[in-house]
Amino acid sequence: MTMARALGNPNADDTHSFSREEGLQVCLRLQGFGLAHIVSGDTREVPIANYCARPTTRGMMLLRLLGVPVANWNRYFGPDGAL
Repeated sequence: MTMARALGNPNADDTHSFSREEGLQVCLRLQGFGLAHIVSGDTREVPIANYCARPTTRGMMLLRLLGVPVANWNRYFGPDGAL
């Protein structure tokens, strides 16, 4: 439901008011800009509803520049956390 809220859905607690396909389209667009990476599941099946995406290092940098706290920042960018 976090993605539903991020997309501006006022009924984010209602599971029927959010299209998983819409969420996948957003993740694929972010992947096109190099800001997210779709984590593959079973490659033999067409993903109908279950998918997972994570930010790339470029996406993490953008989030950090926008002032959003980024988990595991030090793991990717070192202890000094320099951009």
